[in-house]
Amino acid sequence: MKLIYQNPFIDKIGNDELLLNHFLGYDLSAKSLIQLAKSIKTINLRYYKTEPIAYEEVTNEQLNIRFQDPYFPFASKINLHDVPKIHKVIYANYSFPENIRSIDVPDFLSFEPFMAELHSLFNDIHSIMKSKFRGKTKN
Repeated sequence: MKLIYQNPFIDKIGNDELLLNHFLGYDLSAKSLIQLAKSIKTINLRYYKTEPIAYEEVTNEQLNIRFQDPYFPFASKINLHDVPKIHKVIYANYSFPENIRSIDVPDFLSFEPFMAELHSLFNDIHSIMKSKFRGKTKN
């Protein structure tokens, strides 16, 4: 996600950014995954808030352990035909027919295998951070 996470105005990554990165053939770096996790309410980022550098280091370590690569296999692993689609309006002009003013786009955030892998990764990261920094954070 070279283009996305280097933009200082983008703090979170969502479905649109994932689609762009899949189209460009990018897998997801630790920074990209952390930005994506900010958009997912069920991922606990408590330790990222207090120890962002250590959190990114642990994320990189976990990526290398799981995938033998510092990137989460996203574009290289996910086939767009398997991802559920959502209807998205691309033209606000109501005079256009529905089939022209909207399109179906992949919804990565509802793709269960992708989300299960993300949750598993971030649960492991949370456990590691918890053991390293237990008692150093305030709830």
